Amino acid sequence: MQNTSQPDVNAPSAFGRRGFLKGAAAIGLIPGVLMACTEPPPCDDENGDDIPRSLVCIFMAGGADSFNMFLPNELDTPGSTYSTYAATRGDIAPTQNSLLPVGNGDYAFHGGLPGLRALYEAGNVAVVGNVGPLVRPTTPSDFEAARSIPQMLFAHDAQQQLWQTGASSVGGANVGWGAQIGSRIAGCDPSATVAPSISIAGSNLWQTSATDPYLRLHPTRSLARLGGYDPTVRSWIPSTGSQVAAMDTILTDAAMGSHPLVSLASQSIRRSYNTTIALEDVTSNTAENEVAMGGYGNNGLAAQLHQVARLINARDRLGQSRQVFFVQMGGWDTHSDQNERFPPLLSELDEAISQFQYALGPDGMDLADSVTTFTASDFGRTLTTNGNGTDHAWGGHSFVIGGDVKGGQIYGRLPNFSTTNNPDVLADRNGFSGRVIPKLSVNQLGATLARWCGVQESQLPEMFPDLSNFPLTDLNFFRDPDTAG
Repeated sequence: MQNTSQPDVNAPSAFGRRGFLKGAAAIGLIPGVLMACTEPPPCDDENGDDIPRSLVCIFMAGGADSFNMFLPNELDTPGSTYSTYAATRGDIAPTQNSLLPVGNGDYAFHGGLPGLRALYEAGNVAVVGNVGPLVRPTTPSDFEAARSIPQMLFAHDAQQQLWQTGASSVGGANVGWGAQIGSRIAGCDPSATVAPSISIAGSNLWQTSATDPYLRLHPTRSLARLGGYDPTVRSWIPSTGSQVAAMDTILTDAAMGSHPLVSLASQSIRRSYNTTIALEDVTSNTAENEVAMGGYGNNGLAAQLHQVARLINARDRLGQSRQVFFVQMGGWDTHSDQNERFPPLLSELDEAISQFQYALGPDGMDLADSVTTFTASDFGRTLTTNGNGTDHAWGGHSFVIGGDVKGGQIYGRLPNFSTTNNPDVLADRNGFSGRVIPKLSVNQLGATLARWCGVQESQLPEMFPDLSNFPLTDLNFFRDPDTAG
């Protein structure tokens, strides 16, 4: 709250760094976060079109047991049948009569995911089978010999870093591939006030870089303007009018000054103010901002996606043709009581994704073809139970959701679930480890999503240095624009 006894401040006509900071601080208008004012590179869209595109990452923090979300049903591939799966997973395996079969019945979703099953059957969900951090295609013997293995496997923080950066070493994991997509598409919207990368789940590495800012919004809390700029308090704190005038003078003089730091700070404050105004306008509870989501109670993921839906709905008003979002859901570290803890987690995930896709669909905003959502997690979990839960492992499934997705099919394959002579599982001194080696890399998944966003093919090797180690660099789970109906 402003101090009502605060005197008016006269801005000096010329001053340096110290004077600028003292003047701005004196009237309480320096924001908590300054936005960098780097010039984005020019837009050169890989897709060659001007169709808006929004990418949404749902990160399931803790290591989700995605092998329990999508599994074999009537598949007759040796080692990958339901009977083999159930024998290996024991009490962790859902019963076959509780599954939700898809397609010809070879595969099924867990009974707690009816919404995802319906989207899959409608052709709007693709399963990227058994994906994770990899340096190159890897076998159990490679792991035993420590040949080109990602660092610090099975550790939460390290594997979150590798997933969100696409790096193979923790030391090289300092720039997120979501941030790199954002920086390469920023030039597509030179007049946009708001940065293309927005998190509704606080800080994350996926959108972090040293040069390009990303915004962090609360899923439900209203935005607050910088002190003095809120017209709603003008009537009961009259001095705010003169404070704004003083601040405008300070910022104008600073922008024209010779000190580069002062000039940059003034631009950042201006940009922060303009961003706040723009976001306040499109996220406030008005009829114009309503989207077809609601009634989800305490579902935190749905609340985050509700905010994302509002921002997608406001793309034109924000001047954005490209957006990159991050949301997060915790609780997936099911070392114990998995059979009790897992169903509520699935229910929350399924409800949130279903409502979000409904809001994007023909009965809502009708923007589903221009929004792609994907799931990710620290790692998958062991095929074997530790008694009443599962432990940290490696590979797992990712779900890719959207109207432009060639859904209703699997990209990659389900692993072998056998406890003997299994070519997909790491060896262990004590026998069967239950830790599945990924067959597809985060680099392959990320590159496919980046292309859809408009990132140029020539930029992908810099974003994903290990991508060239894989024979398939495009997983091809998007519709061909020439044949899409």
